[in-house]
Amino acid sequence: MQPLENEINPKMVRVWKISSLITSGIGLIITIAYFIFMMKFDWTGWIFGALVIGLLAYAPLGYLVFPSLRQRYYSYELNEEEMEIQKGMFTVERVLVPMIRIQHITIEQGPIMRKFDLAELKISTAATAHSLPGLTMREAERLKRQIAELAKVSDEDV
Repeated sequence: MQPLENEINPKMVRVWKISSLITSGIGLIITIAYFIFMMKFDWTGWIFGALVIGLLAYAPLGYLVFPSLRQRYYSYELNEEEMEIQKGMFTVERVLVPMIRIQHITIEQGPIMRKFDLAELKISTAATAHSLPGLTMREAERLKRQIAELAKVSDEDV
């Protein structure tokens, strides 16, 4: 399946890698804490084994493989009638969001994304919300204004 016209910013790969390191660090702390409690209170060892296996499987994949694949398979396209979003590494999902259904748009920016001047655009409809991560702040603001204008025009046509 061909990616859509616009891809997310490649700097988002670094954000996802940092996020993966944080998640792996928390997983390591939980695993060490469980090991200490296992030794002190004679807890079950198979849970510790599962934690170690999960951490060993997630850490390299979450840091080395998944961020670049997520960036490669996340794209979007905007036209006057709808916004199309494509995402997914293993199961590719293409969503059409009609302009007439959009209720509000928000821009979110956590501390890591702020460091890289990236933002996430969230598009809400009555049924659900869709997001576009890895946009530059300027691009997110531009898309927000453009979608708001197109949604208003679509709403007036009804």
